[in-house]
Amino acid sequence: MMVFINLQQSTGSSVSAMPFKIKGNPFRKTLGFAAQQALLAAKGCWLTLLGAQLLSALITPLSILLIGKLAASIKTVSASNPPDLSPLTPWIAIAALVSLALLICRLTIQHCSFSLRDRLSLWVQHRVIEHIASLDLELIEDPKIQDVLERAQAAPGITLSKYLIGMLDVISALLRMVLLIGVLFSIAPLWAGIIALLCVPALIGNRYLSYIHFQIRRNKTAARRWSRYYSATLTNRETIPSTVTLGIIPLFLQRFRETVLDINQANLAFYRQRTRVALLAGLLLIGTLTAALFLVADQVLTGALSVGKFTAFCAAVWRIQVALSGAGKSFFNISESEFDISNIRELLSIRSSRPSGGSRPPAVPCGKIELRDLSFTYRGTAQPVLKNISMTIEQGETVAIVGPNGSGKTTLAKLIARLYEPTDGAILLDGHPAGEYDRDAFYKATSFITQIPVQFEATVAENIAFGDWENLNGHPEAIRAIAEKAQVDRMIGRMPAGYETVLGRQFGTYDISGGQRQKLALARALACDPSILILDEPTAALDIHTEYELYSSIRNLVQNKTTILISHRFSTVRMADRIFVLSEGRLVESGSHRELVEKNGTYAVMFKMYEEMGRSTPLEART
Repeated sequence: MMVFINLQQSTGSSVSAMPFKIKGNPFRKTLGFAAQQALLAAKGCWLTLLGAQLLSALITPLSILLIGKLAASIKTVSASNPPDLSPLTPWIAIAALVSLALLICRLTIQHCSFSLRDRLSLWVQHRVIEHIASLDLELIEDPKIQDVLERAQAAPGITLSKYLIGMLDVISALLRMVLLIGVLFSIAPLWAGIIALLCVPALIGNRYLSYIHFQIRRNKTAARRWSRYYSATLTNRETIPSTVTLGIIPLFLQRFRETVLDINQANLAFYRQRTRVALLAGLLLIGTLTAALFLVADQVLTGALSVGKFTAFCAAVWRIQVALSGAGKSFFNISESEFDISNIRELLSIRSSRPSGGSRPPAVPCGKIELRDLSFTYRGTAQPVLKNISMTIEQGETVAIVGPNGSGKTTLAKLIARLYEPTDGAILLDGHPAGEYDRDAFYKATSFITQIPVQFEATVAENIAFGDWENLNGHPEAIRAIAEKAQVDRMIGRMPAGYETVLGRQFGTYDISGGQRQKLALARALACDPSILILDEPTAALDIHTEYELYSSIRNLVQNKTTILISHRFSTVRMADRIFVLSEGRLVESGSHRELVEKNGTYAVMFKMYEEMGRSTPLEART
């Protein structure tokens, strides 16, 4: 299995466990990645924002020089008799134009920043979701990958916009500081150099603090997932009956509190450290600037410096302090965002282990399935779940797969459905390797109903049409025909708005039972007229008579279709043409119901237990 990142680290506190270390995550790559996404998402907006920030930075020192010129002009005016304001007029006009330009720049920056954030949020979130959807199921189920997904999905678009806007703020602030220090240099070269040197440790300190904060948040990824799990378990309507009757609400509340407190304590320690560093840097800077102002003021008193230059010096010092504060904050944000962007890059670097698939479309009809020495081992485990499984399922044949818990039945179904890729061995479809078939075309020719059927937050008609959306969308009569064949039309007729009833409790107005969900899932599975139908305990919530009636009708619908049943009810299993028996990941028996009972092997023992316990009791509870 190929995953192009190091996933061996734990989610503990070790800084060295970070797969994208600072050395492996150079500044230029992060900036290049972020800028590329901005150009793809909002090119015009990004370039306009860049121009406005640079123009604003260039205008700032000009305003400082204007202040000095105005101060000098006022001195000249006040010395004239009678006072003449004409020397001030051009400078006031220029100051007005500069102020207008700064206002336009600020409004442009504000507008473009909001627009860039929204567009990047859509673009990057779409790309992240699309990438996750492209990964194979086994990869997504890995807990380490789930931590990667958790980190990468934490507002990736906002993270990128925060980084890019912060980067522009830093560039603009640094440009202001360089130009302002240039102004200071023309007035007091020594103090200009001292102030410039003080700016360096302040920026480095913010970089260091952002790295520490990123590590704290990264190392608490699993804790945040646990806190959400406890919260969801205590508030979800599906789990509330269990938590109430089991009396575990206080326990889960305690665990939720302890988990969140652990996160908060780590954050609090960081906040204290950040405050100490900021206080020390601030005292040092304020002390230096205060001393500079006193000494430069002394030069004015001795006549070594003009009032205009002193005014410009004071304004420049104040603006440098403001610019440095803004640059420090922005530098902290972009440094933190830079590390957050590594989470997005980490996710996008993950490559699915499953092959992309060939170009051979499934034949029509298709359905002959061959498994040759098939073995499968889950990621991160050493013990194979399936071992050397070989079987042939003929086209149009109905087979059942039975076995006790942990025998690998559902895993085998997912392998046949190409949700997993085998570790060893091969799967052939109509005599050709399954990998040669176009994956999307294969999925259109296959229907797979899982143990817990999905009810989508959508109308009943849409829930059925999702089985073949391309052909059924906008064709209500075809949807009704499928519902009638699947014998769910009467059930739908009793709903408040019939086929237009919106199902679900999040956005819908009507909820259905587990058995009704399974009936609806069967209708959806038959909607695309599949060549291969895989049913993994699809009728567990139905009573035995309803199940038998449903499967009896299904048998008429699945003629010439390859059907695979996984069930613990022998009323269902006996309907199969052949039965495959799994035990501890191996195929131990196969044959018809009668043949297997006569063999007096594993299947016969299971069937006898079933008869003794009663036909309505699921087999799995007794094996």
